[in-house]
Amino acid sequence: MTTSSFSVHLFYSYSHKDAQYRDAMETALALLQREGVLKQWSDNKILPGHSISTAIEEAIRRADIAVFLLSNHFLASNECMNEWRRAQALTSRHNRMIRVPVIVGECAWNDLLTDDDIKVLPKDGKPIREFSDPDVAWKQVYEGIKSLIHTLRTSLTARADFVAQLQSTDVVVSQKPSTLDDLFVFLPLSRYSQGKSEIHELDEKAIRDADSLLQLGHVLVHGGDGSGKTALARHIVLSLINKGQPALLVDLQEVKTASNVNSVLATTYHDQFHGDYDIWRNRERKTVVLDNLSSKSASIAFVTSVLADFSNVIVLASTDTYVSYYRDDIRLAKCSVLRIRELTRVLQEELIRKRLSLIGSSIVDDGVVDQVERRVNAVIDTRILPRYPFYVLSILQTLEAFMPRDMTVTSHGHCYYIFIVAKLMNAGISKADEAINVCLNFLRTIGIYNLL
Repeated sequence: MTTSSFSVHLFYSYSHKDAQYRDAMETALALLQREGVLKQWSDNKILPGHSISTAIEEAIRRADIAVFLLSNHFLASNECMNEWRRAQALTSRHNRMIRVPVIVGECAWNDLLTDDDIKVLPKDGKPIREFSDPDVAWKQVYEGIKSLIHTLRTSLTARADFVAQLQSTDVVVSQKPSTLDDLFVFLPLSRYSQGKSEIHELDEKAIRDADSLLQLGHVLVHGGDGSGKTALARHIVLSLINKGQPALLVDLQEVKTASNVNSVLATTYHDQFHGDYDIWRNRERKTVVLDNLSSKSASIAFVTSVLADFSNVIVLASTDTYVSYYRDDIRLAKCSVLRIRELTRVLQEELIRKRLSLIGSSIVDDGVVDQVERRVNAVIDTRILPRYPFYVLSILQTLEAFMPRDMTVTSHGHCYYIFIVAKLMNAGISKADEAINVCLNFLRTIGIYNLL
C-alpha cells in the first residue's frame, strides 16, 4: 500500500479500564496511519477545557469506521453503550459508518449484536486476552481494518446525505415533502448551431434527456429566472449516480478563488462521495456539473480550468449572465450552448399529472387533469408567468392553499396574486400562511398590492 491522500477516519469507543487494548490497537495500525490511509481518534485527543461530549459526538459523525473494544467493562459502561447506540443510529440513517466490534475479553457480545448482522474481530470472536501471543490477534485486526480501508477507498459511492440533498424540493404535498424524482420533467433544451447567434435556433437538435446532453461533452445551459437550472443540474448528477458514474456538483456561487481548483474539487468530492478522490480523478468517465456561473472573475476562471481538465463538463447560467458577459467569450468557445425553453403543453400536463398523483392514486383522471390545466393556463396564458416548472407548481400550490376549488382564475388581480406568492416562495419566504400574509400586508401598506 503506497502513500495516499485518501484517509479513513477511525473512532475508538472503549472503557477506560481497557485503555491498554486501545493503545495496543493504535500501535498495530500505526503502519496504516503512517501511509496516510488512516486517521485514528480516541477521547485521549480531547484538549483540556474542551467539551468531552461535544468532541465525541463530532468524532462519531465524522468517522468512517467506529471500533468498539468489547468487554464486560464496555457493556457495564453507560457512556460506552450510548456511543454504541449513537453509532448504530448513524449507520441505520446514513448507511455510511462501518461498525467493527473487537472482542478484547470474554463477555456477552453475542447478545449485544442480536439485531446486528456484523462481523467481529479477531476471527470467530476469539477474545484477544485468550491469545497466547497477542501479536497474532492484532495482526488479524490489522488485516481486517486494512481490508475495510481498501473497500472504502474504492467504493466511489454517493453519500446518503448528498443524495437526499439532490432529491430535496420546496414542494410539500399533503404535509409531506416531495422528492425531485416525484416531480421532475426534463426541460426542453434547444441547441444552437456553431457560429450562429441565438436567433438561429434549430428545433430538430433539441435535447430531450440527460444522456443526449452528456454526449455533447462540454455544454453551457442557460435559462431565465425560475427556469429550473438547478433542478436540471441535480437530475443529471442523480442519473449518473444511479449508473454508478459519480459526478461532482459544484455551486460556483461558493467558489471564492480559482487558485487551487483541484483542491476545491477534492473537497467537494469528499463532501458528496465515499472513496478516494484520486481514483475517481483517474477514471475515464467522469463529469463535473458547475451551477450558477456568475460574472465574477473567480467563477469563469474556475470554469475555464475545469473545461481544460475534464472531457464532460456541464455549466449552467442565467440567460442574463450568459448574454451580458459570455455569449462571445472565447473561453467558452468549445461549449455547445443550449437554452432552456418553456415547457410544452405536453410536458406541462406530465408535470401536473405527477403533482396530482402525489395527492391521490397513481392513475389520475383525464378530466381532473384538464380542469387543473385550465386553471393553470388561465394564469400562464396571460404571459404574466413563464411556463416553467417552478411557476406551474407554485400556481398549483397557491390555488390549493388560497383559493376555493370552484373559483375560476381569470382576473388579472388573481393572476398577479399568484405571481406575487410565487416570487415570495422563490425568494425563500416560508409557505406558512402567516409568513405569506405578513409580506402581502406589507405590500398593501406601501400601496403596491392595492394597485392590483
